[in-house]
Amino acid sequence: MKSYKEWYSCDGLITDRHAGREMEGHPMASAGYISVLNPNPVETADVTITFYHQNVEPTSVNLKVPPERTEVVEAHNVEASGHRNKYYGLKVEGSIPIAVQHTTCEYKAWDRVPEGMISVAMHPGPLDGETEWYFPDAWMGGAGKMSWYERETLTILNPNPNDTEVTVTFYLDGETGIERFIVHGQRVYPIWLFDVEHLGLVNRKRGMAQFSLKIESELPVVAQKTRKARLQFDPTTQGMWTSIGIPAHPAQGGYTEWFYPGGYVQDIGNYPKDDMNQLGWDLYFLFNPSPDKVAHIDTTFYYESSEPKHLESTVEPRRHSLMWLHHDQYKEYTGRNKPYGVRISSDIPVFPHWTRGEYESWGEQCPTAMFGAVPYPGPLTNETEWYYADGFIQDSESHPLIQTEWVSILNPNSEKTDITVVVYTSSGTVEHRTDVAAESVKLIRMEELEIVPQGEIYSVGVKSILPVVVHQTRRSLVKGGTPSSKSTFGTMAAVIKK
Repeated sequence: MKSYKEWYSCDGLITDRHAGREMEGHPMASAGYISVLNPNPVETADVTITFYHQNVEPTSVNLKVPPERTEVVEAHNVEASGHRNKYYGLKVEGSIPIAVQHTTCEYKAWDRVPEGMISVAMHPGPLDGETEWYFPDAWMGGAGKMSWYERETLTILNPNPNDTEVTVTFYLDGETGIERFIVHGQRVYPIWLFDVEHLGLVNRKRGMAQFSLKIESELPVVAQKTRKARLQFDPTTQGMWTSIGIPAHPAQGGYTEWFYPGGYVQDIGNYPKDDMNQLGWDLYFLFNPSPDKVAHIDTTFYYESSEPKHLESTVEPRRHSLMWLHHDQYKEYTGRNKPYGVRISSDIPVFPHWTRGEYESWGEQCPTAMFGAVPYPGPLTNETEWYYADGFIQDSESHPLIQTEWVSILNPNSEKTDITVVVYTSSGTVEHRTDVAAESVKLIRMEELEIVPQGEIYSVGVKSILPVVVHQTRRSLVKGGTPSSKSTFGTMAAVIKK
C-alpha cells in the first residue's frame, strides 16, 4: 500500500560545461528543481530530501512545507546534491502525504531559454515489490551518419542498505542480450547504453537501433531512462526526455488496461510543409513481454467533442510495436491540433509508452523538444485527486522566455464528471470549476486562466467526482521568435488515493 509520504526518482544530473552558476542573469549549463506540494489544509509537512550518489554516502536536506503551499529546492544550489556531472537519485519523505516533482533544465551558454527540459512526478513509495521494470521505447542513433545523434542513459537507484544484483535484458529485432551488474546499497548506478556491447556494436554498424528493456533485481529498486538529442559537433542538448520505468504488477506480471490523456499532434506550419515529420510527433509504443503469446490490443481514442474511435492491433511475442500517430495513416484517430486521450485494452499484459517530439522548420528531424510519458494503469477505482507540484507560466516584455502549460484530463466513464482545479500559489489557493463530458478528454490551458499567477512557481490539484486521469505539459518558447517549442516536458500527474 502506497503511503504518498515517500517518493523516488533516480536520474538527477547537474551538468556544468561552462563556468559559474549565473552571470548577469544568464543561467549555468543546467539547473535542477525539487518541488514539494503539501495539499493538506491544516498540517505542516516535515520533509527530508535524501540524495543518493554514485560513490559516496547519501546526503540530505530538511525543510518544512506549510499547509497548501509549495517549497522548491534548487538542486544546483545545494551542496547535498553532490558533484557536478555526477548522477544523483532522490527519496523525498514527508510526515504527511505530499506530492513531489523533479525537474531539470539545460541551457546553451548565455541563453536564458532552456534548450531541454525533463520533469517527472516521482514514483510513490514505500517500495514493496518493484523488482521488475520495463521500458518499451529505447532508441539511439546518429553515429556520424546524420546531422544529429541521440544517446540514452539508464539509471538504477538502490535505496536499500544491502547490495543487489541487477539484470538488464535488451530486446532488439526479436533477439535478446543480457547485462548483469551489482548496484551497491544506497547508491545510484548510471549505464550509458550506447557503450553496452549488445547495443553499441549494433549502433555502430547500422547507425541506429530501436529496442526495449526489462530490468530485474533481487531487491526493490527504481529505474529511470533519459534520452538526449544533440547536433554533431555541438555538445549542447537540443532536446531530451525522461521517464521512470513501468513496474510490473507483482501478482500478475503486468496490466491489461492503461489510460493516457495527453495526446496532441501539433501542426504549427513548419517547413517543408510536405514533410509530415515536421509535425509534432506522437509515437505510441507497446511492448509484449510474453515469450510465446501474441497480444491483441484495442486502443480507444477519446476527444473533446466527438465520439470515441477504436483501433485494433497486435504485438508479436517479445517485440514492440510502434505507431507513428502523426502520419497520415492515423490522421482519422488523432487529427491535427486537437487533444485526444486513449484507453488501451489487451488480452495479455503489455507495457505502453508515449513519446513526443517537436521540431523547428528545416530541422532535418533533430527534435528540439521532447517528452516521454507512461500511461496510467487501470482499472480505475478511486483516482479522484491528482497533483503536480511544478507549475509555471510566463509571458513578459522583460524576459525572452515564454512558458505555457496545459492540463489534460481524461474521463473514460459513461457519465459526465465535475472537476475542480485547485491552484496552490504563494498567497493561497484559487479554484477553477469545470466538467469533462462522458468518454471525453478536456484540455485546460493554464496561461488562459486569470487565476493563475505569471512568473512564479505554483502547484495544481485536480479533484473530480468520478475517476479520471491527468497529464501536465509545459512548453518553452522564445519571445518574438518562431512558434516552434524550444523545449518541452510532459508528465503524468501524481494520484493520491484516499
